[in-house]
Amino acid sequence: LNIKAGYILLDWEHNEISAAPLADSSGRMAGFPDFQDGEQNFTANRLRYNFKTRKGVIYEARTKQEDLYVLGEKAKFIGAPDNSDTTQRSRNTIYNQDAIITSCDHPEPHFGIHTKKLKVIPDKLVVTGFSVVEISGIPTPLVLPFGFFPITKTRKAGLIIPKDFEFADAEGFGLRDFGWYQPISDHMDLSVLFNAYTSGTWGI
Repeated sequence: LNIKAGYILLDWEHNEISAAPLADSSGRMAGFPDFQDGEQNFTANRLRYNFKTRKGVIYEARTKQEDLYVLGEKAKFIGAPDNSDTTQRSRNTIYNQDAIITSCDHPEPHFGIHTKKLKVIPDKLVVTGFSVVEISGIPTPLVLPFGFFPITKTRKAGLIIPKDFEFADAEGFGLRDFGWYQPISDHMDLSVLFNAYTSGTWGI
């Protein structure tokens, strides 16, 4: 277990660690908490963690699950026991409230799927409840009653989603490198990529 932060309070009586950023010499907040339990890593605005029960609450949590970023206003982390083996350690579970799942790596994602409830089982699955697709923080008519997003370190067929939208002077607003990935064998795979812009320009 590793926690780095500008300010850390250790409460031995209640077996708790609290962490938060601290103002630097210029008055700006610095040292935002960085929390790591096994292979699971978070950055957050503040957190509280019980190192005996291995449960914690993380506010404004941000974590990466393979190619997906999960941002939650409030996340509850439940870790595996100290004496657990590698398989059990992977059973760490994260419950997020008011969360966004996205492939955009910007601190404030340009697009994503916004949901009130989200569950992450690391290296296995992200499950969402009723969700709305958002672009630049604006909800769209695209809704999902629920969602399942597999996460694995092995190669798998699936959609290739651009990390961001693009604007070009001639072509206008559009998407670039949106497509499909298909593994064929241990030494060969196939990617089909599409480009499309509001001017009508497109490519494959």
